Amino acid sequence: MKTALQKLKDLWADRQYRQALKLAATWPRLGKHRDAIRGGWAAATNPVFYRQLGKDPDGMYTAGVLAVAERYGLPLPMFDPTVVHEPMKNYTQTYKPPKEGNNAK
Repeated sequence: MKTALQKLKDLWADRQYRQALKLAATWPRLGKHRDAIRGGWAAATNPVFYRQLGKDPDGMYTAGVLAVAERYGLPLPMFDPTVVHEPMKNYTQTYKPPKEGNNAK
């Protein structure tokens, strides 16, 4: 049976950084990287909310991924942190309120 740390390393090796961040964010002992890792995962799951707060969810995600790499001694990820990365493109849709006539009785 694989340990949680081995699962993290396997995800990292497969370049599944979003899943690795998700796994790491659930762990209780993250040290000085705790806020970056958990904030990165929160921003990845709810980017519209963090934009409303005036924060950059892509930057928070990148900081979280880099914090995972530093915390667990993993190689730096294979994406350019200055460019919007592929995992976030799927989660940056804005809220569209329902049309007026849909709920009218």
